[in-house]
Amino acid sequence: MSIFEPYNEDLFFSTDCHYPKEYQWYLALGSILSAYNGDYVNDIKNNLHIDWIKQSLETMWGVTDNETFKDTANWLINEGHRTKYLPRLNLIKHYHLEIEHANNFFKSIYETIPNIGIVYYQFKNKNILKQFMKDNDLKPAMLGKLLNIVSYCPELYKEHIADYMAVTNLWAWDAVRLVNLCRWSLNCGYINHDEFMHYVSQIKEPVQNAYDNWQDVAIAYAITAVIWSPSPGRAESFAVPVGKLLKDPHSLLNAVSFK
Repeated sequence: MSIFEPYNEDLFFSTDCHYPKEYQWYLALGSILSAYNGDYVNDIKNNLHIDWIKQSLETMWGVTDNETFKDTANWLINEGHRTKYLPRLNLIKHYHLEIEHANNFFKSIYETIPNIGIVYYQFKNKNILKQFMKDNDLKPAMLGKLLNIVSYCPELYKEHIADYMAVTNLWAWDAVRLVNLCRWSLNCGYINHDEFMHYVSQIKEPVQNAYDNWQDVAIAYAITAVIWSPSPGRAESFAVPVGKLLKDPHSLLNAVSFK
């Protein structure tokens, strides 16, 4: 949701929290993105300058008032990216397994010269990938970037968050963003508290049905963030703060029951 690519070594906790108790589960969910943004991870109010928030809402979401907020919130609830990006995740996982099951010669090529490995994989599966690009409206350059995620994400994410190979549902990507969209819009005066609860309450059940715990939500969100915009820097900028959030005893993820 950021205009910039922040990299926050620290988590930011508010020492003066004031919000209704029923907000807590949603703030825990939204804290996964708040950790990345350098926002408060335990409060409804923001640690970010209000002008920056308004600029981000307008630039990233086209949200400038109540009407544009409703359009975007309803899109996240009813559609979002979760269905569109799932085939891309499955492609990444297929390539990951291809490397794991390769013989020692090809595995060494995949791991030491990722670009050669990607070219070989594309050649080997050219007919399938041609149809995949057509079905998913992908350019060859983006296909290469998606496959290259396998060269930098697996160990990084396993170290800080979890194994993305276990992810089968991307509801987290839309749900976490919805909470932060609602929170920022509330603090900008675009919506009121009743509207905040009206929108965020619609995603609790589907998220709880999709995952078993907060860690599952975090890894699903983190891998989709890289699918949305693939780069090693982006992967690390999510892995480090989100990993800290999962481990911090003061985190809402450790204070609020997922189910």
